[in-house]
Amino acid sequence: MVNGSSILLISLKYNNMEYRGIKYELVDWNHDGITVLGYKCSDSNLLNHSGVSRFTTTSEDRVHEKIDYYLDNVEKHKELKALSDKASGDFYKTLNYKGD
Repeated sequence: MVNGSSILLISLKYNNMEYRGIKYELVDWNHDGITVLGYKCSDSNLLNHSGVSRFTTTSEDRVHEKIDYYLDNVEKHKELKALSDKASGDFYKTLNYKGD
């Protein structure tokens, strides 16, 4: 089992990782008393057109796969985001909601 100070050192060491020009980081979280390490990407250069603000994975290979996917499918995600935005707008037009 890794103690808290070791995890802190690991997190600081790998806080600014990069793949294909996209930044991601090693993160830790606690689940049922067990500390788990994983990777988080919230680079807006990658995700701003997708409707996703961040994603997490349990391995570095998987974070690379997801970065590859988002980079290689930019146009697809722009189209999907436009469709989602339009659907949301059409839905809200049917409501009598006046805002907060």
